[in-house]
Amino acid sequence: MLDRARTFFHKPHLLKHHEEPEPFGLHFQYRPLDTQRRKIRLLHVAPGAPVDPLFCSLEHVSLLDKPPYTALSYRWGGPLKNIHIGDCIFKVTSNLEAALRQLRGRERAITLWVDAICINQDDKNGEDKQAAKEKSQQVAMMGEIYSTASKVFVWLGPASEDSYLAMMKIREAGRIALESHLSIIHEMDQKRWVPMLNEDPGMCAGLDQLLRGGAGGSGLSIGGKDSTFPLQPVKGLMARDWWSRMWVIQELAMAQEADFGCGNAVVPAYEFCAGLNLFGIYRAIIIWQAATKGVKYGSGPSEELTDLDLRPFRMIEGYQCPKKKPLYDLIKKTSTSTSILEGNLEATDLRDKIFALWGLASDAEEQEFQPDYEKSCTDVYTEAALAFIRAGHMDIFSMCQGMPQSPELLDLPSWVPDFSTRILTPIRADYMPHFCASRSFPGEPNLSVRADCNSRTTTLQMNGQIVDRVLTCSSHWSNLDNEYGSTRVYLQNIKAVVGTAPSAYRNSEELEEALWRTPITDIMPTDPSGKKWIRAPEDTKHAYLAIMGGFAWGQLGTLESQYHHRIATLKECVPFVTEAGYLGMGPANIEAGDWIAILQGVELPLALRRKENGRYRLLGESYVHGIMDGEAFEYPGICNIEMVELD
Repeated sequence: MLDRARTFFHKPHLLKHHEEPEPFGLHFQYRPLDTQRRKIRLLHVAPGAPVDPLFCSLEHVSLLDKPPYTALSYRWGGPLKNIHIGDCIFKVTSNLEAALRQLRGRERAITLWVDAICINQDDKNGEDKQAAKEKSQQVAMMGEIYSTASKVFVWLGPASEDSYLAMMKIREAGRIALESHLSIIHEMDQKRWVPMLNEDPGMCAGLDQLLRGGAGGSGLSIGGKDSTFPLQPVKGLMARDWWSRMWVIQELAMAQEADFGCGNAVVPAYEFCAGLNLFGIYRAIIIWQAATKGVKYGSGPSEELTDLDLRPFRMIEGYQCPKKKPLYDLIKKTSTSTSILEGNLEATDLRDKIFALWGLASDAEEQEFQPDYEKSCTDVYTEAALAFIRAGHMDIFSMCQGMPQSPELLDLPSWVPDFSTRILTPIRADYMPHFCASRSFPGEPNLSVRADCNSRTTTLQMNGQIVDRVLTCSSHWSNLDNEYGSTRVYLQNIKAVVGTAPSAYRNSEELEEALWRTPITDIMPTDPSGKKWIRAPEDTKHAYLAIMGGFAWGQLGTLESQYHHRIATLKECVPFVTEAGYLGMGPANIEAGDWIAILQGVELPLALRRKENGRYRLLGESYVHGIMDGEAFEYPGICNIEMVELD
């Protein structure tokens, strides 16, 4: 078998319609690709027994010729192992090596596209200009590479003790879901799934039969190995590293046909995604029942389900839904979250937090920048942020949340989001009502950028008004006892801080309104499901008074619970009082002496810190009760508009 594999790639039949393979030699070297004809490399893996070494060959083909191949989607990482490409040793990660062994046939060669092998990755962080240029061109083509593949094979990794059971159970559930006409729910926020289901008669009918055990069935269940969804095996499968990889969003979404593989278990993607989606639906129902205490269908381990990693549901949400969206929307969708359970999507190269979405972007060709691995991560993020700001996406400032965590980004301007980390959006999520602090802002927009080569800083200049300065801060919310007591202490601390400062509010009624609206940033859900959010209605005041002690604890109900939970979601924010006496909520790093500014076109006030050079560092967005709807510009004669400079 080994001798046959060694000579396999010298047989003329394999290269009948293609060019010669990559040259052989002691040290493997890539030949440049002809990008004019949209050339890519394909990897041919020789047949062999499971224990045989992997013998491969690379060749150049044009996508214009529509060559047949399987595109591999897998998780990078792990120790290195050797495979043979021609007469050369080529090092790949252990996870990739396991995938190649799984896919290799005993009698026939298989043709694959594998990013770590088919793209020259040795660009030395941009120092090898030719490799970096090729990598940039190939990355820009990856949407097309995955969409034109005969199949995409999703490799979840080698088998574990219970992974086969999890794969087969998900497949069975998928078949049940498809027979019941339950489609995949294209909504990332699972809290909104139950209301969406209630509005879809077709989905409700099929789901109702499943939940009640109709048509001779026994209903859905979560629990042991004989359940519809054996909880621990399924959770183990959902905790696999593949779900955390940034690139897989595009790879799965663009697939015409796909399989999921884990060890020897292989399940078609349409069944796998339908089964996992059904698990998500049942999970959402159980948690909703527990929250509303109105159990309608069965029961389940709701506490064990609440800490489930939600990233797998985000991934399958895009399967067979390859409708392209603007790049900015894709980046916001993958970078921001309201819950730590939504997790961070990882990329070995931090620049790929943007480039990995290129193939899904409807406006990729219209952008002011293109994938370019010759540029540093700071330059890539800065170019992207500036392009989005110029396009009018002023809400990008809500994604700026303090110092970057990666050493690669220590020189990142404060007005540029660190796209490499999970960005929380505590003040206002996209599905919540808008504010308009800069409404009635006088004058024409004025935006410019100045780069200082000596200090390696890029300064953003915008029209704005410095409206106030932070006088003192209270403590942020912390969970003391898992009940309303922690919220009561928090609200009492805010009231005490307000009492030490002059008031910007005209009377006690306005002050009290600031005290109950500010801790929730004046936003509340209309129902327990969280389907719709509005500016807080007047009766929300009763929840504040009840928690503060105006009513007996036994009388606390749904409104008080909603108020409490809204405050808990804002635990990263810090209450503050300004020198003028305004009460606000700011980012976690805000301090006394920081400034509050309103920039032209930006809907929320921003917290700034003045630097020694007179410019400012952006700390993050804030809520300041009394200036959220353009009140600062109601009297143009007293406005002090200036050019605010952000480093």
